[in-house]
Amino acid sequence: MPNRCISTDLKECALRLWDLGWELEEISFAFGVSTRSCYHWQQSLEAHGSVNRPPSSLRGRARTITRALL
Repeated sequence: MPNRCISTDLKECALRLWDLGWELEEISFAFGVSTRSCYHWQQSLEAHGSVNRPPSSLRGRARTITRALL
């Protein structure tokens, strides 16, 4: 499946259905995601408290563009 941005609410909904006893294959088919993605979201939720990964620490400071520079 191609890389794409999957919304946080869709990820949380998929995990909720999994907790309610739905089959993982049914969830992945209904939402158009891979079963592996669901496992990654579950691991992220357990480790960080969110289905989204935290930002990388290797990322630099955000750029600030002021009017003077434009």
